[in-house]
Amino acid sequence: MPKIIENAREMILSEARRQVMSAGYAATTIRSIAGSCGLAAGTVYNYFPSKDVMIAAFMLEDWQECVRRMKAAESREPELVMRHIFTCLADYAKEHETLFNDPSAKAPYEAAIAGHHGQLRSQIAAIIEPLFDGCEDGGWLAEFAAQSLLYWTMEGKAFDRIWVALRRVFA
Repeated sequence: MPKIIENAREMILSEARRQVMSAGYAATTIRSIAGSCGLAAGTVYNYFPSKDVMIAAFMLEDWQECVRRMKAAESREPELVMRHIFTCLADYAKEHETLFNDPSAKAPYEAAIAGHHGQLRSQIAAIIEPLFDGCEDGGWLAEFAAQSLLYWTMEGKAFDRIWVALRRVFA
């Protein structure tokens, strides 16, 4: 009879996160994660078909928490909402800085982001769109603002620099 492992998926993701952040993308393997969890590599493959899918899983969980935090903006004032979203994005970038700056993770990271960029932008735009209630181009302007925030935050620009341009969108 197979052994039942409580919270195996969570344990695997936690260890994957720890290893990626401490040892880097290249040094993190299915075998190293399995060994640290006291599991067979095959057990890990039952949950995740590859290392990249495993990393994407914990990054997705973190992104979902980031979106939840963005939605918790308590203001209807554009600058305050945009600053709040910026802070959430900057926190996400900081949390994954090791992975984002790891040259060995560059190809899979860029492919994953490129494949999901529009979705990320749309999630942010949905939070911004109510600020444009009654505006004929509100949906497009929210997408524009979301794209600007997403891109420039990940590029490490300060909010005050980004807001100089964005405040014209809200004028």
